[in-house]
Amino acid sequence: SFDENGERIFYDVHPDSGAQIKGKIVPNWEKIKEKIVEVTRKLPFFEYIAWDVVIKDDGIALIETNMKSSLNVFQVHGGMRNSYLGEKYREHGYIKE
Repeated sequence: SFDENGERIFYDVHPDSGAQIKGKIVPNWEKIKEKIVEVTRKLPFFEYIAWDVVIKDDGIALIETNMKSSLNVFQVHGGMRNSYLGEKYREHGYIKE
């Protein structure tokens, strides 16, 4: 989120629940990524998919897909314009040169 001056706020704990954020490791991250890639490969007609995913005790639940996503989410820790993702966003008209 952002403060009253528009500066980004990073949280070590969730501001509502108090749950720890910083330092947490997503359990079974490699398996989760594999499953998302597996599902994505079944949809080759989409050039871009941004998944909303819930991690459950017994796997994952795919909540929705988005055909476009904001770059600000990906750039929170640094610029992406000159990365592979930036190249793909330009290719599909999501960002300009």
